[in-house]
Amino acid sequence: MNKKKKKILDKQKAILDAALAILSEKGFHGTSTAEISKKAGVASGTLFHYFKTKEELINVLYYEVKKSIGYALNNDLESVTSIKSKLKHYFMRMIEWGLENPQKFIFLNYFDYSPYINAITQEEAYKYYNLFIETVEDAIKEEILKDVPLDFMISYMSNQTRVTTQFILNNPEMDVDMLKKISYEMSWDSIKG
Repeated sequence: MNKKKKKILDKQKAILDAALAILSEKGFHGTSTAEISKKAGVASGTLFHYFKTKEELINVLYYEVKKSIGYALNNDLESVTSIKSKLKHYFMRMIEWGLENPQKFIFLNYFDYSPYINAITQEEAYKYYNLFIETVEDAIKEEILKDVPLDFMISYMSNQTRVTTQFILNNPEMDVDMLKKISYEMSWDSIKG
């Protein structure tokens, strides 16, 4: 990689990192592009050179965060064979990802259902979830999970992991492994076919 391309990528990364830090703390309306530029160590004009609007910046950041979860979900999946084991793997990995990436987790809580995330970004980001979605779909077809609409089941499972992750982040003195286990068991009882 030449120096010019590396410099561009470094500036983009600095802007995205600054946006993540501020947006996860203050949300969309509480965050200005001037504040993001200052934290990134770039001029406001530089931010707008890479991202035409604040909405575009948020969409790029959203895509990168969703991609990060997708990679985490599929990590170490090759050793997991049964559908039920895969579902547990996904459940635990979602929680672990949130605990390992609290700023990204908080950002998603702000923006997962936000009108600022456009349909194209959502569609592209969800490509990283294909294996998860296929596993849930197969589990419903094989009556391992309740026969409910696929989108509902995915939302339900995702929100169970969010509640657990947020609870653990708010209560770091509690036994994380115990909470993950209890959460999984409670969730499994509510979704199994």
